[in-house]
Amino acid sequence: MFINKNPSAVVKPNNKPEDIKEIIHGNVVRDPYRWLENKDDPEVKKWIDGQNINARKYLDSVSQRKDIGQKLEKILDAKNGDAPYPAPTFLPNGKQRYFVYVSSPEKEHPVLCYKDGEDGELNVAVDPNKISKDGKVAILDYFPNHDGTVLAYALSEGGVDTVSVNIIDLRSGQIHEDKLENLKLFSMEWVSHNYGFYYSAWPDIETHSAPEKVAHVYFHKMGTQQSEDKEVFGVGLGANKSCSLDRSSDGKYLIISVSDNVNNELYYKKFSVSDNKINPLITGRNAEFYLLDIHGKNAYILTDLDAPNYSVVRLNMNNPNTKWKTVIPECDAVIENAVLVNNKIIVNYLDNIYSKIRIFSLRGALKKEVDLPENGYATLPDSNAEGDSAFLNFGSFLSPTRTYRLDLKNYSLEAVSDNTIDFDFTKFEFKQIMYKSADGTEIPMFLVHKKDIKLDGNNPVLLYGYGGFNDPAVPKFNATILPFIEDGGVYAVANIRGGGEFGKTWYNGGRHKNKKRSFEDFIYAAEWLVGNNYTNKDRLAIRGRSNGGLLTAAAVTMRPDLFKAAIVEMPISDMIRGSDKDISPLCSLEYGDPKKAEDIGFMLEYSPYHNIKEGEHFPSILVITGENDTRCDPMHARKFAAHLQDSTASQNPILLLTIKGIGHGGELFPVPDSIQKEWTADWLAFVYNELGMRASDGKSRDIKIAKRD
Repeated sequence: MFINKNPSAVVKPNNKPEDIKEIIHGNVVRDPYRWLENKDDPEVKKWIDGQNINARKYLDSVSQRKDIGQKLEKILDAKNGDAPYPAPTFLPNGKQRYFVYVSSPEKEHPVLCYKDGEDGELNVAVDPNKISKDGKVAILDYFPNHDGTVLAYALSEGGVDTVSVNIIDLRSGQIHEDKLENLKLFSMEWVSHNYGFYYSAWPDIETHSAPEKVAHVYFHKMGTQQSEDKEVFGVGLGANKSCSLDRSSDGKYLIISVSDNVNNELYYKKFSVSDNKINPLITGRNAEFYLLDIHGKNAYILTDLDAPNYSVVRLNMNNPNTKWKTVIPECDAVIENAVLVNNKIIVNYLDNIYSKIRIFSLRGALKKEVDLPENGYATLPDSNAEGDSAFLNFGSFLSPTRTYRLDLKNYSLEAVSDNTIDFDFTKFEFKQIMYKSADGTEIPMFLVHKKDIKLDGNNPVLLYGYGGFNDPAVPKFNATILPFIEDGGVYAVANIRGGGEFGKTWYNGGRHKNKKRSFEDFIYAAEWLVGNNYTNKDRLAIRGRSNGGLLTAAAVTMRPDLFKAAIVEMPISDMIRGSDKDISPLCSLEYGDPKKAEDIGFMLEYSPYHNIKEGEHFPSILVITGENDTRCDPMHARKFAAHLQDSTASQNPILLLTIKGIGHGGELFPVPDSIQKEWTADWLAFVYNELGMRASDGKSRDIKIAKRD
């Protein structure tokens, strides 16, 4: 019989707490582990190494970790190319050039390739595996010019936000001498004839002056040095703003979006080298605006202005201050994104968190609702405004994501990629339930499990949540959960407030002064799972990363009695000291600003680091961070883990694992394939061990669990 390992073998570290306290806006703020903020301190480095030794001692002692790793290896090695990405215009031969990432098991990162036409031969554009054989360098983004012959690509080393930008001529394979270095929050758009490009970035270098934490816009002329680049936009915007760039498919307009992470404004510039004037397009509206495209003189904009579920409006570029025309009005479903293709608007809705694709004319007449394969989640990549087809990615919890071609003449869908995984999906099901939160609000939750599940209150359950930044938790395919559900687990996804599942109202319900509602929604999801006999408190684990790491950290400090185990990945935990780290100031409208007296009270009320109670019986907790994380500074993980280790009265393991050589991870920051597999195997092994699961045979409900308290 397999039971949990005795955690007493894990050595309790010397965390050296100090009696540090400050009075901030009348609030007493204690900070006993401030010394762990300085990652360059030799003592901190030694402490991190000691924590890793402890974590590895536990994880490597889990006898099933090898079996879990082998399962993951088999599943994650399945090929899964991204959707084709067409360059902004047709090539001279009348075909489109498509860019696509191609994965293979033997490579640490996908290879960026291109092909001419849908049936064209694949050619390698950039192979990051040849740039760095150990996987430290990855492509964060790429930007083809107007005819797809020249490509700029942004490289990150070690998973950080800061990128370098190289430029390659795909006709000759020659890499240009032009190179940009040390840029954060980078985006760019080419001008015609490869004369140069505009780019937005938050610079780290002395050659650019940006005293406020804000991304400005610059122009780079090909054949010149980066130090000669001209700043063309951004001065006077104020702190904590970021700029991003877009262009109309006809190549006539550059669009600049200035965002505070909640709302944004739009500016535009005509693509003429001689005309450097940048004009306001939409300003001062306190809403979100996304350019879909400009068709003739009309700009089509996706917005939540007076429409929390979003609508599509049309405005005249020659006179944008005239009354806008609503083309596609708000409805009960949320518009997640939309594209303009061949005089049609393809709209991707979230309807009760399932994707719906509808096609409209430019005047807003509904032409067709596309028949998707099942209830699931779709994404619409950018598409060429002139094409006869568009592409979408589609999958579900139990259907691997595939790329489909949408024929805009007969509106049929055809799968153009395969993603075959050796897994019997027919034995499983997923469903959506509703539960009530603390204030009576109905919250949806997805459940994924075997069809023959017994509601005997003894199933191992892994509850996941995010609840932030207007980002919905959707029913998309996630290969890493397959071993867990195959071995009898129930995977649950709570659609808590703070996400974008039901538009801006749902987001605002769990943002800023309402942030604690997200955590309450999550806790009530756990209560529902126990109360409805899916599991019990000794078989319930929670997991979240980034903003979700904050969520799970808050959950274990608010209700430590409710969970057996928690995975806290890449978290934010100190809401007071962490606000000035890296890009954190851009998140003040999400979490609050501790420099403001009106914010610090509610921030201290939920800040996980400040709500750890001495002598509390905390569950088993695995805190994971990336050594180079510039989104959620690793100091959050260090301080949180140390405080928990010194405060807990239980014998449950509290571990900190710092993964070397990576940053924040996730879709934006690719992690080398070998590290991703090891990382996933580690947290799964922790969950299996703490919930008393047995790998491979699916009989986990018969296993006895060792009691520690």
